Order: sequence, then C-alpha cells, then structure tokens
Amino acid sequence: MTRPGIFHIVFLSILVSFSAGCSHIFETDADVQARKALQDLMKIQETYRKENNKYARNFLEIQKYDLKYHAGTVYLEIESAGADKYRAISLPAESTTARVFAYDTDKGGFYEMDEEEVKSYVLGALNHVRAKQRDQGLVDLVSGALGLFLIAMGIKFFIENEKRKFAWIYTAYFLGVFPLAWSLAILNHLSKKIVFTPLILSATAGGLALSVFCVFVAGWSYARSRSEFPPSILGLLVSGPVISMFSGWMLADALRRFYHP
Repeated sequence: MTRPGIFHIVFLSILVSFSAGCSHIFETDADVQARKALQDLMKIQETYRKENNKYARNFLEIQKYDLKYHAGTVYLEIESAGADKYRAISLPAESTTARVFAYDTDKGGFYEMDEEEVKSYVLGALNHVRAKQRDQGLVDLVSGALGLFLIAMGIKFFIENEKRKFAWIYTAYFLGVFPLAWSLAILNHLSKKIVFTPLILSATAGGLALSVFCVFVAGWSYARSRSEFPPSILGLLVSGPVISMFSGWMLADALRRFYHP
C-alpha cells in the first residue's frame, strides 16, 4: 500500500458519511404503490389526449383503460385538467413517510413535493412523521460519524506504520467499514413495511460477503506473519474482524427476516 492510497480512503470516507442516510433507498410498499399509480395514470392521460385532444378530468372518463390501484392503500386524484395540461397527485392513504407525488404540466411533469407543499396534503400525521424522521436522521448522523472516526483512526495508524507487509491488514480494516455503515443503515431503516428491493438485496448480500472476506483476510494475515505486530497494527487486527463479524451478523439477520424470494 502506498501513500496515495490515503487520499482514496479519504474520498471513500465521504461516501460512508452519506451511506447510512440514503433514506429513499428504503421505501415503504405504500410509497412505491402511490408512485406507480400516478405513473400509470400519466401513461393513460397521454393515451387519452391522443384520442380526445384533451386530458381526462376524472376517473370516469378513463375507466375503459382499467387503471388499477388499491384505493385503501393509495389516494389518487386528478385535481384539474384541460386541453393541454393537467395536475394529479398521489400519496399513501395513511402516510407514514409524508411523501407526496405529483404530476403538473405547468411544473415540468412528475415530481415529489417539497416540505411546504406536503403540508397541504399530509395533515394530522405530519408532526409525528417528521419527529420520527428527525430521530432516524440523528441515528444516521451518529452512524456516519462512527464510520468517519474508524477510517480516521485507520489512516492515523497507516501513517505511523506504513509498511507493505501490513497492507492486507489495512485492506481488511478499511473494507470492513463499509458493511458496518450499511448494517447500521439497515438497523435504522429496514422494517416489514419496507420493500426489499434488488438494490437492498445486492447491497446486503455484497456487504455480508465483504464482511466474511475481511474476517478471513485478517485471520490469514495473522497466521502468515512471523514477526511481532506494533500495538497500533495489533489494534487494527483485533478491531477489524470484530467490526466485520458484527456487520456480517446484522446483514445475515436482515436477509433471514426480510428477504422472502
């Protein structure tokens, strides 16, 4: 490992600080259905306009297109429509995330509403939802800070003991931080209401494989070394596998509980 490797680590540490906070990766089934219902309506509206030279004003006019969505799960409404423009909104019937989707010709098409506009559609539950999101955001912030701290400590030890014979120990330690960040994100965001998407599956399975790899590399590095380790390197050699085993256990448990092919 050479000194320029430090700069790559610093760059990757920035990614770690954001990895736990990607809350839109973890979407509820109701949010996914609400977005899909609106996107299906958008397609039907374009077809209707080609046939009638105007957009449909209500669902009665487009009933032959068989728009399917669960009314008990999704609230979908065409708020206004004319010859060359329309506005429609979609959100979960009982929102737990305060996400509202809209299509507005005057605003450029499909978009997700911002904080101010959401207030008009999510009323009673909004304060509770925002409080929960603030709590999750705080946990994400602490998780990101933990990842940055671990990387900073690794960089410090790397500078103190920059020797090629310890390269694999550094590799196992730094790589192990990323499954840790993902496992903390899963612990904070994943639940039975969240859609276990292919992206979540790939990241979780990949993180589990990386955790196992890091434990193996650390053990192999210890077994093949015939010299004594400096205290800092010994610290990495012990803490790295512990971090990876914790991450691996969390990720394996997530697959067991939430992945049902």
